Amino acid sequence: DAARSIVASDARITLCGHIHLPSLYSMSAAAKMTSFVPAPGVPVPLLGGRRWLAVLGSVGQPRDRNPAASFAMFDTETREITYCRVPYDV
Repeated sequence: DAARSIVASDARITLCGHIHLPSLYSMSAAAKMTSFVPAPGVPVPLLGGRRWLAVLGSVGQPRDRNPAASFAMFDTETREITYCRVPYDV
């Protein structure tokens, strides 16, 4: 699904919200996919030469058993994304 989402857009970086499981996917120029779950508070550089799909998570109904709200901040100058978790009164 992530690969289909990446190829469906001409964008180098795609941000996707309201998906209940935060994760980060990338595709190399040779179409090799990588994925991982970023640690909250740790900036991840989105290297050039790759295409990226950042799934930001959601507020409520977590699928990763973490009830905290999930979101991310993207720094356009450094091209770093930082995933964040904050308490949420379910």
